[in-house]
Parts: sequence; structure tokens; C-alpha cells
Amino acid sequence: MDQLNFKTEDSIDISANHYTSGHDCVLIICPGFLMHKNSTPFISLSQKLSESFDILTIDFRGHGTSNGEYTFTSRESLDLKAAIGFCKERYKKIGVIGFSLGGAVAINEVSENTAVNRLMVISAPADFYWIENRFLTKEVIASTIKKFDWKMVQVRFGNILLRKPRPIDNIVKISPRPVLFVHGDKDTIVKPRHSLFLYKKAKEPKRLVKYENCLHAEDVFHSENFDNFISLCLEWFKDDK
Repeated sequence: MDQLNFKTEDSIDISANHYTSGHDCVLIICPGFLMHKNSTPFISLSQKLSESFDILTIDFRGHGTSNGEYTFTSRESLDLKAAIGFCKERYKKIGVIGFSLGGAVAINEVSENTAVNRLMVISAPADFYWIENRFLTKEVIASTIKKFDWKMVQVRFGNILLRKPRPIDNIVKISPRPVLFVHGDKDTIVKPRHSLFLYKKAKEPKRLVKYENCLHAEDVFHSENFDNFISLCLEWFKDDK
């Protein structure tokens, strides 16, 4: 695994972990808010998926070792666009996996960026302002403590009031490229209705998968269901290998 940096159109240095095994297809992994490329769940996911694909796991601006400030999906599409540009020069096929706000960014950018062949989003909000964000439950608190290495939580905040593109408006632009929506049925931060709204609005080809008794985003695979989630990823992206 190599750490690399690339620059966005607005001159932000974005950091990424690049797992290379000589595959023709790369998967770009987009963590959500507060998570980054070296978070325990994303190290595990990246390492396992790198057995079948090359992997580029990014830190959005204001997270991890990327610079800049986090704008809650207002400008993060530029980060993903830079990552896609890096991959476009090196790979025949590109897939994107986005979690939570990283999924929202993925929908917004892929709707405009035809270099991506296939998309998978987990717990993606249909609209930033619809997010329920009910995190003060014992289940969510316990999960958060378990998955975070608090010494590595590195976030710098930007202007939360900047205009934010709406995934519910952009999802229709992705077809004919396939989109897979994944959601835990116990998610209280971004409730499952978001994926249902997005799925209904999206054009074919599309698929919706619900994980029972699962919470938000990476919780779908981090505490349980790891092998099942990996199998789902392999199945979804196998046509792009």
C-alpha cells in the first residue's frame, strides 16, 4: 500500500491510500464524516477488497492527512473528481463506493463524471437537510466507541452554510450506469427512507439491499456481516473486473 497525494481544482491536497495489485479495475472508497482512510473499518475493507481490485481510499478535505476544511458535501465533489482523474489515467474501469456523506458526494460527482462505470452507496442521504442525525442512543454510542480510534479523528470544519447539491436531484443522471443502494434498517443517523427515496428516483439499472439489525454506514460491515458485505461488493463490481 502506498500513500499518495493529488491536487483538486481549488488547490486542496487530497491524501489517499493506494492498494495496487495490477488489476484493470480500481474501486475508489469514500468514507463518511469523521471517518478517513486509516480508520480501522476502512483499513480492513480496503485490504480485503484489494485481493480482487486495486483500491484507492481517500481522505476528504479536512479529514485525516488531506488539507483544507470540510464543507459537508458542498465542495467535496472536487476531491472525488481529482481521485477519479488520477484513476482514469491508469485503469480501464472505475467503481466508487461511498458511505454516508461520502455516498452523497459520490452520487453528486458520478452524476456528472462519466469515467465511473458503477456505483455503490451505503447510508447515503437523499438531501443533507433531511438527515435525522439521532446519534444519542446507546446502540449508536456503543458502535461509535468501538469503531473509532479517537487519537486519529482529525477533522477541520469549513462553512456549513455553503449551498449543497442534492443527491435526490442528481441520482437520475447516473443511468445507464448501475447503482446499488445499501442501508441498515436500524440506522438513526440517516434513516433507511433516504435509500428508498433515492432508489425510487433512480433509473435502471439499480438495486436496493437492506441489512437487518444494522446501524449507520460502515456499521453495516464493521461489527458484523463483514464476509457478506465483501461478497456483495464482489458481486456488484464483478462485471467491471
